[in-house]
Amino acid sequence: MFSSGKVFYCDGNINKLNVAELSGKVVVVEQDISIQQNDNSSVTDVAIVAGGEINFNGNNTNALFRGLIWGAGSVNLSMSGVEFVGSVISNGSVVFNNVNSINADLSVWELLSVYGYEFSMRQALEGLSENIDFGDD
Repeated sequence: MFSSGKVFYCDGNINKLNVAELSGKVVVVEQDISIQQNDNSSVTDVAIVAGGEINFNGNNTNALFRGLIWGAGSVNLSMSGVEFVGSVISNGSVVFNNVNSINADLSVWELLSVYGYEFSMRQALEGLSENIDFGDD
């Protein structure tokens, strides 16, 4: 595992990670991740990347999740009472259950690199999949 002020990396699975403290953070997991969003906690400017499946669960009222979700496997977002604003990229199926509203927001892609760290999320994404064209810019 590796952790800094903005980046968290795990070379295995993460189970029942609470989103409450993830605003402004990048989370990269080599395998699967399950995430909980409860207690009406909102999270903004977060990027979740997994080499396996991503499963969200939660029960909220008027909560917000604004960020980028990238899964090499399936992505299941079952977040009751959550407004989802962001982008979802999946090599498998994508399922939305009980999400209040869904809005695309490409600005979350700015999270692909974290200033001041040698760690590059863009490099991590390129290593996880050859199917993404990042362009020449």
